Amino acid sequence: MRAFSRSLLTIAIAAYCFSIAAQTVIPDNASVVLGIGSTWICNPGYRKIGSECVEFNLPENARFTRFGNNWLCLRGYKRQAERCLKIPVPHNARLDIVGYDWVCNEGFTENAFGCIPLSEED
Repeated sequence: MRAFSRSLLTIAIAAYCFSIAAQTVIPDNASVVLGIGSTWICNPGYRKIGSECVEFNLPENARFTRFGNNWLCLRGYKRQAERCLKIPVPHNARLDIVGYDWVCNEGFTENAFGCIPLSEED
């Protein structure tokens, strides 16, 4: 009996969610968020602008974020406006662990021009 009432409850909740979703206007290039009912998200490659999903271009050296409605620059590139620019890494330096900045190699320290050897006093 308990399993039967649980099944009825599951069916009732699903019917309620789908009835709410049916009342919601889902724009082109969007999908309903299951379990939330009247909420929708844009499909990958589209951004929500007002009540629409508008296609956007993925810049060179970028990748889609997890849900595909935004983008991030690849390792070694930094976002500037709507593009990804290569990070200039000076001599005696390397990309940091995340890949969005640089750090001096061991035995070197940062100055205004890049990385210089540590002095004996350092």
